[in-house]
Amino acid sequence: MGFSETNLDFSEISVSTLVLYGENELGFVKRHVPRLADEIPNVTVREVPGAGHASNLDNPEFFTGALREFLAAHVSQNRRPLT
Repeated sequence: MGFSETNLDFSEISVSTLVLYGENELGFVKRHVPRLADEIPNVTVREVPGAGHASNLDNPEFFTGALREFLAAHVSQNRRPLT
């Protein structure tokens, strides 16, 4: 039994989106980055230096900084924090 193919319409994503991927990510994963960048509206794409698939563990400083920067730019300051 093989994998079935699924076609996704990334243009239907209606929220700001952050795509982080490792500089040393495997090719079969990394090859999707250009399509995500082209098709997702309001997307921010960042390559995590020196990281592989576990980019949050491989370079936590960069990963966390990129996430904080994205959230600061896209989350309203008037929202109450989740508890």
